[in-house]
Amino acid sequence: MARVRFSGNQSVIDHVKKRTTIGRGKLKTSAMNKAKRRTYKKYRGQGK
Repeated sequence: MARVRFSGNQSVIDHVKKRTTIGRGKLKTSAMNKAKRRTYKKYRGQGK
């Protein structure tokens, strides 16, 4: 959800970007395809 900051007379909206499945960091599972969400694994690679 976007946050609203007030500076003087006008409000400034800080937009929060949609968290994606591509790349690292926290991702948004609610925006994922159901099948992709079920099979999602945090790290697919060697080790972990």
